[in-house]
Formats: sequence, C-alpha cells, structure tokens
Amino acid sequence: MGSTPVSQTPPPADETVPPADETVHRYRVLDNGTRCITYPCPSYDAVPLDGGEPEQVHEVDLSALGLSAAERDAAMKALYTGGLVVRARIVTKPKAGPAGDARVVQVVALEGVKR
Repeated sequence: MGSTPVSQTPPPADETVPPADETVHRYRVLDNGTRCITYPCPSYDAVPLDGGEPEQVHEVDLSALGLSAAERDAAMKALYTGGLVVRARIVTKPKAGPAGDARVVQVVALEGVKR
C-alpha cells in the first residue's frame, strides 16, 4: 500500500529545506517594523542587492559566522539601525511555530553595516 516516495517525504520540523537554487546572493537585511502575537513573524526584509524584489523573512541566522556573543549582538542590533549587508541564501524552516513555516536568511558572510 502507498508508501511516500523518499523525494516527497517532508523533513523533520527542526530542519530547513534548502532552496532549489543553492546560490548565495547579496542582501541588505533590515527590520521592517512588523510585530506579531505569534511566531514565526516576518519581521525582516531581505533586499537583493543584485536586483529583484525584497522578501519578508522571519529569521536571520548568523550561526555559520562563528561570531562571539558580543559580535552577534552588535550584528543583530544593526538590523534595527540601518541593516546588514550580507552574502546569504534564504531557506524555509517547515512548521517553525504556530504561524507555520519560516523563511530564514542563512548568512555565510557579513559584508558591512548600513547606517
């Protein structure tokens, strides 16, 4: 009886789904002022620097950068004061909370801070 093909098996809830295009792009990521009563909440805009439409995203993941706590805090604070210029990919984290899936900016390089 009908087993689900491996390619259609959803990932576990704690994993992200890689984008169809694994290419890393340059973005300016900044707080967009959106506040929600549940999560995930699309609180950030990822603006492609090589053209294209901004995308609302729910999380900014800096874990690949190996930052100290103070550096991470400074980078997150910059999201509210002009934004970060990053090299990143945007992935989906299924079932991230009561509001559903989350779009996550996975930062691979921090290029600068906008003021």
